Amino acid sequence: AAIAAMGEGSEALTIVSTDAAGNTTTETKTISVDTLAPASSVTADATSDNVINSAEKAAMVTLTGTNESGATVTVNGNAVTVVDATHWSYQLSTAAIAAMGEGSEALTIVSTDAAGNTTTETKTISVDTLAPTISISTIAGDDVINATEKLGTGTISGTTVGVEDGQTVTIKSDGTTLGTTTVSANAWSLTNIPLSGLVDGSYTITADVNDVSGNPATQATHNLTVNTSAPTVSSVSLSDTSISESDASSTVTATIVFSEEMDTSIAPTVTNNAASTLTNATNGRWTDSTHYKVDYTVVDANVALADVTFNVSGAKNPSANTQAAATGVSTGSAVDTVTSTLAITSNVSAVKAGETATVTFTFSEVPTGFAESDVVVTG
Repeated sequence: AAIAAMGEGSEALTIVSTDAAGNTTTETKTISVDTLAPASSVTADATSDNVINSAEKAAMVTLTGTNESGATVTVNGNAVTVVDATHWSYQLSTAAIAAMGEGSEALTIVSTDAAGNTTTETKTISVDTLAPTISISTIAGDDVINATEKLGTGTISGTTVGVEDGQTVTIKSDGTTLGTTTVSANAWSLTNIPLSGLVDGSYTITADVNDVSGNPATQATHNLTVNTSAPTVSSVSLSDTSISESDASSTVTATIVFSEEMDTSIAPTVTNNAASTLTNATNGRWTDSTHYKVDYTVVDANVALADVTFNVSGAKNPSANTQAAATGVSTGSAVDTVTSTLAITSNVSAVKAGETATVTFTFSEVPTGFAESDVVVTG
């Protein structure tokens, strides 16, 4: 109580000594009272948001503060670096941060003045150095933009792990920003992307995001192909290049060759200009990704065609682009199932012994293997 009554600062104590004869001696003793805790404060947090992320951990973090002149300061029992009489700093090394683990961490700052009075301050920080993840889902159902899809707009979407709602995702195509969107429940989607300006070819789509602590996810990459070109029919051929009456009831196969790989789950529509001769189309099949075959039964329909032509439509490539319709494609094969006729005429109606006559044989088409020895006269 007596010390408290003195207050803070200098105090004079008067000591008087009196002996038995009444003689006195007086002495003055000056003391100082300092019972106030030293002023101390942390003036700069470990980071701007008081959360240490992976980049800040790697760069190390510096805590700074002020102190009463002459006081000593420790952080978690470790001496700080003296900047000047009233300022200090303390570096949290990468190893020290790693030792803290993830989550909340309390730092204890103790300031001790020359009189031994102490001030203790607790500073709570958070360590979040775990990187989130991000991925891109399949685009347009098959990662290919076809001619029909290019007429509209596109959507690119994906998922994240460890990313808080509201964090921004940046989506780019070959380095050009397509747009940004935000994460909701660890999912994201960028819609209404214009597609009309895309040219055929391959594109690399990327997506980037940071968690709320500033930790970046490893960039997600995804390949996208734009294929709007319509395939074409390169050729059509028949297994028989000259179809005649003798081929009746036999099988003739048409082979259609396309300009590129096709979707073999879709059969083209095939017609020809010799439908009365090439009948009963069966066994339409893809023999590989570019060749389609159809079998026909030959009928003797008394037809003559210099060139059998085909019409092919409806086939699609794997990008779902429909082939350019092919009309009147020449096969180079001919049909001649017209029955040949023969007319025999003479320059005289009757011949007497010793007379001659000229007999003419007129064929409806050029005969094969006909010789004079084939003529037999009777009567």
